Parts: sequence; structure tokens; C-alpha cells
Amino acid sequence: MKSNINLLVVGGCFPVQTNIPNENLYHFLLKEKIRNELSVKIEINILQYEKISPTFKRIKEVIEHKNIDLIIFHIRIEQILRIIKFYLRYHDKNEDYHRGLNLAVFSNCIPERKEFNLHHITENRSPKTIKFYNNILKNINYVLGYLVFNPVFAFRIYKKLISSVSEFCDNNSIDIIFTGPVSRPVNYIENFTSVILDLYMNKLILNKYNKTYLKLLGTNHSSQYLFCDDHIRVNEIGHQRIANILFNAVKNILKS
Repeated sequence: MKSNINLLVVGGCFPVQTNIPNENLYHFLLKEKIRNELSVKIEINILQYEKISPTFKRIKEVIEHKNIDLIIFHIRIEQILRIIKFYLRYHDKNEDYHRGLNLAVFSNCIPERKEFNLHHITENRSPKTIKFYNNILKNINYVLGYLVFNPVFAFRIYKKLISSVSEFCDNNSIDIIFTGPVSRPVNYIENFTSVILDLYMNKLILNKYNKTYLKLLGTNHSSQYLFCDDHIRVNEIGHQRIANILFNAVKNILKS
């Protein structure tokens, strides 16, 4: 067993979640658990991704400058949901407002082509009745996206990314652990999409690429809720749960 490993975490906001202290984030908990129980030191490198298409190139660029031993690759639901939406409103990096029809299967995939300002904040002080109707409109937007086959495009480009990353790891003797998407209790269709994505990726990664795939779906663990008040971000209990799940997978790799 190696005494030191260089770990690359590929994910979104999850590894750098700002509403949780750094020492309670899952990768810090994982690092401490491995150090204490396996006497292995880990150097953690984090690569955040939103768009799916350029991610493989960015991973290769990191590995060119770092001697990576292990990758933890998080399958994300956020960009999939953006791609599925039929109608999009967004602000770009210059805070300019845009809107348009998102017809991904007709080569007009706005989330993959355009630069979004994901940090733009819109104040939401609407009464509960307006929020209710907004949620209905959001669901209609998703349904229309499903009807024009936007999920087909979304899953296709994600499959291409997984294929490229898996082949690259094989060719460069790098171990990799894939984690599935977390649940999305904020909205029924979003949660349904997360379940479908998990089923698709589980079958693809285990059966075709023979890689480790960890399922992270679930809203409760030991009768404790796993999400923050927004029902989107994982809370500290959720981070602890994921650290424990990852620890067993990492331990098996280190001992193999």
C-alpha cells in the first residue's frame, strides 16, 4: 500500500460547498479517515466542472501537471437539468440577460454553447401562491424538454465524457471511482431525472467500463435528513455519509 496518494476530485459545487465548514466537507472527512485508519496521506486536487463537453480536456490538463493516482468523478445532475429545459433564461458573464428555446437535439444546446453567470442572484420574495405557480411552470418547461428529446442529447454527451475518461484512466494506470448523482427532493421531475441518470450511469459504468460506481441517492440516513433547507445542497450529515461510502471504495483500491 502506498503511503501517499495524489487524488483528483472532479465535481461541481459539492466539493467546495460554502455553507459548510471546510473541515466538515466530505473530502476533508475522507482524507482524515484514511490518514487515521490506513496511515495514508492524501493530497487533494479539485477540478470543478459545469459544462460537460470541455471537461475531459480540462482533466487531461490537470494530470499533465500532477501525478494523479486516483480520480473521484462525481456524476452531476445540474447541467443535465439545464440541458433538458425547453426554455431558458439566463445572465451571461457580463450580467447581460438572455432567453431562448433550448433545442439540444437540433444542435442548439444553450447550456453547452453559452457562458452562464451561475453566481447571479435573483431575489425571490414572491408569495407562496406565486412560488407554487412558478414551480408548475418549471415542471412544464421540463416536460416540454423531454418531449423534444433534450435528455437524449444530455445523456449522449455525458456518455461520451465517461467513455473518454475511463479509457484515459486505463491507458495511464489511474484508478477511478465514479459516484452517482444525489437525490433532488426540491422538485419531483428533477428527482425523477436524477434517478434515471443514476440508473443509466450505473449500468454504463459497471457493465461497459467495469469501473467502481457508488450510488448516492437517498434523502434520509438513520432517520436524519441529508439536505439543507433549499432541498438541493447536501448538509453536514450528507457529507459524512458520502465520506463513509467513499472510504470503503478507496480502501479497497489501496489494498488491491
